Amino acid sequence: MALARGSIYLLAVSASLGAGVLAVVGLLAGRLSSFRSASRTWARRIVAPSPPRDNESPLRALFRGGGVEGGNENEDEGGAIEPPLRPWEQGLAYDPLSIAPGELPGYTGWARPEHTLAGRFRILSVSPPSGTVAAGGDEDGWSVRVRCSAPECRHGGSHFYLRAYGPAILAGRMVDEGDGTYAATFYPVDPGVYTVEAVLAFSTAPLFDRFPLVGEEEPGYEGYLLPGFPLRLDVVVAGAATAADGGIVPSAAARSPGADDDAWCTSAQLVETEGSGTALRSGRWKVVDRVQSGDHGTLSSDPDGVSWTGYRENLNSLGVVLRYVPNGCRLLPESRLMSSPSPPKGDGGGEGGGGEHLWDKCLVDAGIANSTDPADQIHIIMIGDSVMRLQEDSLRVFLNGSTTANLQISRIGMTGGISRTLANVSAALEDIHDANPAGRRFVVFNSALHDMDRLCSSEMRGSRKKHFPGMNESALVCVQFYRELLGRFVDLIAEYPAELKIFRTANAAWPKYGNYGFTWPTTQLQPFSRSPNFVAKINDVAYGVVAERGKDRVRIVDGYWMTLPRPDHTEVGRVNTIGKHMGEFLCSSLGALPRSGSVAWRGGRACIRDLPLSSEAPNAPIALPAFPFFSPRIVHPGVHVSSAMTMKVFMLVLRQLCSRTVDDWA
Repeated sequence: MALARGSIYLLAVSASLGAGVLAVVGLLAGRLSSFRSASRTWARRIVAPSPPRDNESPLRALFRGGGVEGGNENEDEGGAIEPPLRPWEQGLAYDPLSIAPGELPGYTGWARPEHTLAGRFRILSVSPPSGTVAAGGDEDGWSVRVRCSAPECRHGGSHFYLRAYGPAILAGRMVDEGDGTYAATFYPVDPGVYTVEAVLAFSTAPLFDRFPLVGEEEPGYEGYLLPGFPLRLDVVVAGAATAADGGIVPSAAARSPGADDDAWCTSAQLVETEGSGTALRSGRWKVVDRVQSGDHGTLSSDPDGVSWTGYRENLNSLGVVLRYVPNGCRLLPESRLMSSPSPPKGDGGGEGGGGEHLWDKCLVDAGIANSTDPADQIHIIMIGDSVMRLQEDSLRVFLNGSTTANLQISRIGMTGGISRTLANVSAALEDIHDANPAGRRFVVFNSALHDMDRLCSSEMRGSRKKHFPGMNESALVCVQFYRELLGRFVDLIAEYPAELKIFRTANAAWPKYGNYGFTWPTTQLQPFSRSPNFVAKINDVAYGVVAERGKDRVRIVDGYWMTLPRPDHTEVGRVNTIGKHMGEFLCSSLGALPRSGSVAWRGGRACIRDLPLSSEAPNAPIALPAFPFFSPRIVHPGVHVSSAMTMKVFMLVLRQLCSRTVDDWA
């Protein structure tokens, strides 16, 4: 009987436990149903936790969520938060040519101060509110407004880094409204799903006209995502259904309308005429290959290993290959500079008939090919520091295969800045003119980063005392000094007898957030005067100077917005030391004439170029000889920063000499 009573007791306990389990399962099922029916607008945002309220635990703050001022649209009446939709519930189509959320690096290990106001920012609004915008259409772009609630930032003065990535990588512009409110704007062109990042670079910074600072330290780079970011942005072809409507966001099959059918860029499309604001919308870095994509073809001879070349080429590092695509027109790919050669003779042992180079065709059409007349001698003069050296190297690569004899390329160095080199530049230009007064001269010039560093950085105080003896540093305003120095430089070029004069704005030098491949010092901050935010100010000054003193004789090509969003850089060391040209890719700096094909060589190092867009025969191979790293079978070339920038300059020269030839080039 006792056993029976015990059995009955156990059965009762089991029944109670079973009922409890069923209740829990029912509760979870209800929550799952509620989760699935949650507003799809949540899928627009990956929510970051809010700071704890008074007497609130951090854990409670985590579940409360936040990000948007005034509450969260996914909070129910009890204040609970519905979790975000998972990718397979967001209507996302797999896109082999789109960078997925989290695929680009964010924080990459630099030392940063503990103090930051990033957590005091909140998202105010998104425009359009749907989080969806038509590809390449809306003149106002897509924007998000944020506000800082801390007393230190109620009058503005914060600085940011903005980036969006998906089918392309885009930079964004932040406008300071002066009351702690800021508006970030992006102008996407290619349809697809983008991840939008807003990063606080400097919570507060001194006004530019206070540099160089005397008796105080510069603020250090922070690099923290703002609460509520990253956001999701859907870019659709006009009239297409969005993920929120139950449709599928366009993938690789629906690229930007007409991008591959656009004509070659005209001179007007290659230059900036209305300040740095227009340069932001000049072009974007489009994804043309991903290692993890099923469409990727193996490029290396040892796909199971790694190499320095493979790391530099993104094959053993980021795994994403990008190509710069101007908005509304096309740059000439390097592979298009040569017309198709005739087939090799015999069974491969003889040389082919060779193709015609566009440069040769240009001069033939202009009637000056290989002319010995002094008036037909062409001289391209490149003036600047190390950035201009990279462009000279790329230009020489472009001209490989040309048989032109009446072309000369010279570079006049400016390491040390305008104040130390302008007299030498003037003398060198005079020598070039005197050697052939009747010749045709084309000038490309730049000077900014060396000037900015030497004039504005606190770390260069000793150098200023040495090179400017007797200068009262407390009275020096470096931005105004640079404006005057650049004005003298522009005066010199504007009056120089040349038929084309091009000023190249400065790279977005030394970015940190999202830039991979460095061994960062653990005890060294990046000062404000060596940040992309300071470079932006220097470039704004340059636009004004060129407009005022260039006398409509100097054109401007952008180097800042082209380099700002890139996650890679030029000088990849074997041990990932910090390079001097962060923001560019190394490949174009190799600088030797290629041995054959479209591969640039120096010391056995190769660069791949010109990977076609999706509709330009994406799997078309380019035959190359056997190289130490790349497979002798095929290679898909890709374009990098120096190449894209130099192609703009090269096309401006071609347009000046033989515009019709460019239009007719296949």
